[in-house]
Amino acid sequence: MSLIHLINASLISKNDEIYFHFKEKYYVGTIDELGMVFKTTCNGVEVFIGNLPFENLTDWADACIQEISKEYITRFSAWKRCTHKNSGLVLNNLRQLCNVFTVPKIPVTNGTIVTLQQTISLLLKNVDALEAQNKSYRKYIYAESENFDEIPITLPASVLTVAKLYDKYLHDKCITETKIGNKKRKGKKVVQLDQNILQMLK
Repeated sequence: MSLIHLINASLISKNDEIYFHFKEKYYVGTIDELGMVFKTTCNGVEVFIGNLPFENLTDWADACIQEISKEYITRFSAWKRCTHKNSGLVLNNLRQLCNVFTVPKIPVTNGTIVTLQQTISLLLKNVDALEAQNKSYRKYIYAESENFDEIPITLPASVLTVAKLYDKYLHDKCITETKIGNKKRKGKKVVQLDQNILQMLK
């Protein structure tokens, strides 16, 4: 799976940024509509000026480490170390979520389970915050407190991304089930028609 698959799944978009830290360096890249990485900065300074966009995430991360940091390592996992700035999720988590919601039959792996656990944990934190605010508001309504927590709770981009992906999954699931239902009904009509013809011939 590559970045273009995440774009097609509406998990990332054109001009979104990805980043990773390597020792004292902070690398940021921008994704184009084809899933390529361009406009790279290192600690806020643009690098690779005049170069063609990098075709994939691994090539981009390797170039940053080898050509800018002058390090040569073989065990750097770009998918596990790079983060999608707009959602706050590690790219490997986005890839796992893409598999969970878009692949018809995904094999259950440790990576899939961990990703779902992290997602659930993230959602539960926001549920706790909302419940605490509701409790504060109830005390205010019933005159048990003179004020309540008025600070609006803003959902992090990562939660909104997961919600968007799940909504798309439900939408596609509904369309698929409708198509299957229509095919079954059409098949029944054909069978009934054939039986009527046979009776007429008799």
